[in-house]
Amino acid sequence: MGPFDRAYKLLFSCIEVVLELLQFFFLEVCGKVVSVRVLHRGGEAYVSQEGERSRVADLVWVFEVAGCRGALVLEFARTVERLMVGRLMEYAVLAWRHVERELLGRRLRRVPVAPVVVIYNGERPWTVRRSTVEGLPRWLHRVGVQLWYLVLDVRRIPLERLSRFPLLSFMVRIERAADPVTAARLLRELGEYLRARRLKHLERPFACFSALVWFWGEFPMEELLAMSTLHQVNTRLQRMMQRAREEARREALEEGERRGERRALRSALVAVLEARFGAVPEWARERIDAGSVEQLDCWVRRAATAISVEAVFGDD
Repeated sequence: MGPFDRAYKLLFSCIEVVLELLQFFFLEVCGKVVSVRVLHRGGEAYVSQEGERSRVADLVWVFEVAGCRGALVLEFARTVERLMVGRLMEYAVLAWRHVERELLGRRLRRVPVAPVVVIYNGERPWTVRRSTVEGLPRWLHRVGVQLWYLVLDVRRIPLERLSRFPLLSFMVRIERAADPVTAARLLRELGEYLRARRLKHLERPFACFSALVWFWGEFPMEELLAMSTLHQVNTRLQRMMQRAREEARREALEEGERRGERRALRSALVAVLEARFGAVPEWARERIDAGSVEQLDCWVRRAATAISVEAVFGDD
């Protein structure tokens, strides 16, 4: 499992985040907010009845809506797969069958819905069908379950569509933050929100998520997963900003030194040329103005022994 999959799995292992995702799902599919109750995590591996091969989804949650149970299947993706929709629908059917058997054994109502949500954060836009209610393969209709599939494109979804879902909005904005300054500000806002809503227990999942998003490759995975507070992540972001400032300052000094060296060499070259050959031609001044530090240094050395202005620049 890659770092981004692990980051998302941490967040979507929290009931509060899953509840927002389900509410977002039904708002997108049905056009209205519905009352949803998240019950518990389901098993993640579902084996087909024929026993031929297993199918494993990233996360499965059991929920209740309108008095009936449902199975939410989550898949985290960074690449676009042409056959993704068929695979996701198979996940949904297997998850639904698993949960249905559990409920029937307890004499509860059967599962009417099995939504699938893809959390996608790939570089390329999602090019296959983004959602599906109709157009499903015929064999899916025979199982007697309503199957829906929806993509949450983290990099491209308009933020106003998440205005009712603050936890999802923080997740998307933290990943899309353009720089450490913006990320640090968002983490401070998130900390205040969690404290105000008495959701302090969500701080660790969000801290690990933010650390994996921002510091993957810079620190060992174990160190990133050990971060338990947003303050720890913010401290690392502050260090990242400090390093960036120091690097920018060093580059500015180096650039300033090179500009000063160029000015000194241009002045020295013009002085030598005027002393030896009189007025410097316009074409030679243009060459001098465009010359690099290395070229100017070479021309100054040639000017001391050259027999003409042309000879100074002749080999370049």
